[in-house]
Amino acid sequence: MMAVYFQIPHADKDQAKALGARWSTELELWYAATDIVAGRLAERWKQATPPTPLDTFPGEDRAFGQATRLYVDMIPSSCWLTNVRSSVSADDWKQISLGVKQRAHRHCEVCHAPADNANKVFLEAHERFEYVNGVQVLRRLVCLCSKCHGATHYGHATAKGQEQEARAHLMHINGWNSAELEAHIRSAYALWSSRSFQQWGLDLSILTAAGVQVRLPSQDERLRQGVDLSALRT
Repeated sequence: MMAVYFQIPHADKDQAKALGARWSTELELWYAATDIVAGRLAERWKQATPPTPLDTFPGEDRAFGQATRLYVDMIPSSCWLTNVRSSVSADDWKQISLGVKQRAHRHCEVCHAPADNANKVFLEAHERFEYVNGVQVLRRLVCLCSKCHGATHYGHATAKGQEQEARAHLMHINGWNSAELEAHIRSAYALWSSRSFQQWGLDLSILTAAGVQVRLPSQDERLRQGVDLSALRT
């Protein structure tokens, strides 16, 4: 029989495995390989339609952001919740995320490491923006491992108590000493602070050119997530 896919929450994965479900790394979905297993899973979870990976974004600059191998790139506070995941449907994000990972052959595009679930190293799709003429422009989508992703979002890593891991990874990947690391972090914070003083337009045209519908979070949605644009200093 053809594989039958199911919408199984992460919290239920052990139960699904016990019933015979298998994990598709390519599609990031649980599936049944036999009618018997499909029947068992169907009693508890809904079937899912496998997503079609999206890996081509017209106008994308695949070389953008490669001047430094790994760098701190904190999103200005005035741009929180304008990331791709917050601006597209869950189904579209799944297609984008899968496509970005598959075209990178499921390896981090910075350190070239594969996913390592046993050591909690996962692959994630990450946006690289350029801030120019008052506009936050999406230039590129890149596949990063969770270590490189955490170091890139250094401020978030610090808030989660993972600062030392992020610092060690930045030094390891770039071959930096402590002084070079400190200089880079100071520069990144200064840039983040200056950008956070203003509001930015948003250009996600490489997504819309690929047929993805963009829907930005409303002001109320951003407020519920703690993003108060009225508090910005201009």
